[in-house]
Amino acid sequence: MFIVLVALLVTGASLAVWDSRQTVTQDYQTNQAKMGLVLAEQATRALQVVDLVIRGIQEEIDEEKIDTPDAFRKYMSTENRFHQLQARQERMPQLEALVVLDAGGHAINNSRVWPPSGAAESDTDVFVHFQSISDSGAYISIPQRSAVSLDWAVYLARRITGRDGQLIGIVSAAISLRYF
Repeated sequence: MFIVLVALLVTGASLAVWDSRQTVTQDYQTNQAKMGLVLAEQATRALQVVDLVIRGIQEEIDEEKIDTPDAFRKYMSTENRFHQLQARQERMPQLEALVVLDAGGHAINNSRVWPPSGAAESDTDVFVHFQSISDSGAYISIPQRSAVSLDWAVYLARRITGRDGQLIGIVSAAISLRYF
């Protein structure tokens, strides 16, 4: 009789522990799913803010009726534009830099340093994408290490197109993955 009573107690305790474990596991999974949604929403909003800045630059170029690669280069490669890019970047902690490429894939301005280096970025996935596809939407690059900060970043970019559909330049934003 004593052995049966002990067996019932051990079985009852085991079932109670198992039920508690199941409850804790389920609560953990629910909380993790909620945290994932919060982080996804934060990332979406951070990208939307950056895209608004890039679209603002795109609209400014349209309003100025800039529609040739030479006019784009002349308009976007000034020191005044550098200061404007810098001011836009300073308001967004997720941004590492704003970068402007000409139709040949050369950096003609950025928000980091003046004067720009003119580095060729024609081999980046952003440039290759917009050179091969007439896409007016936003493009997000593959993650890559920043040549300046050595941090991982993605580039959110938009193609600047002339009235004839020709690529005249690209405006992109380096978004630090450390922000997320």
